[in-house]
Amino acid sequence: MIPDDAAGLEADYWALQAELAAERRRATAARVAGSPRARLAARLTPMLLGGLILVAFLASLAGMVRPMTAPPTQAGRLAASAAPAGTVGGLLPPGVVEVDGATLSLRDVRPALLVWLPATGADEALLASLRLQASAAGVPLVLAGPPERERLLAESAAGVGAGHVAVLLDPASALLKGFGLAPTGGPVVAVVGADGRLHAVLDDPAPGTRLESVLSRVVTGSPPAAS
Repeated sequence: MIPDDAAGLEADYWALQAELAAERRRATAARVAGSPRARLAARLTPMLLGGLILVAFLASLAGMVRPMTAPPTQAGRLAASAAPAGTVGGLLPPGVVEVDGATLSLRDVRPALLVWLPATGADEALLASLRLQASAAGVPLVLAGPPERERLLAESAAGVGAGHVAVLLDPASALLKGFGLAPTGGPVVAVVGADGRLHAVLDDPAPGTRLESVLSRVVTGSPPAAS
């Protein structure tokens, strides 16, 4: 049928052009989809998505994994001990100290693995070993010393586990005096039970000192072993 005027021809012309353009696009898409690059992309896309999902899963898993540590041992009622203060079986000596900015009775610092640092500090290997043993047992590691050693104590605590090692400032050096040790000696390590009794007092221990058996008695609430 021949239209009566040019307006009808123009409309048919543009409709035909649109149909031809759509056909060209379909043909181009078919050629691209059939190309080697498209086929490779089609094979790789599921693999890439799977890899991204695996990476996301591992990242979330890594966020949940923590070093193996025991739950913290809770303090109990302070024991009434007949043994002299500062000796195995006895309590810590009386005194007032500051632990991470809080003022406490020295006998309230329990349970704990206490390390008195001399002015020269302590062997890094010793502190690292004690940190691991204390963490495994769920017993806090506490580095102690007079206020003038606060910087040394803070740096040593950060070196073996920032945020996990407490700093105790002892203005009267009650710990050292209670243990009957010279202030110029080496480090002193003391294991304090949940009831406040001392399980061990070691003067200048070697870096390889093992305290697992002593710490296990603290965790189970057993009395200090007879020395």
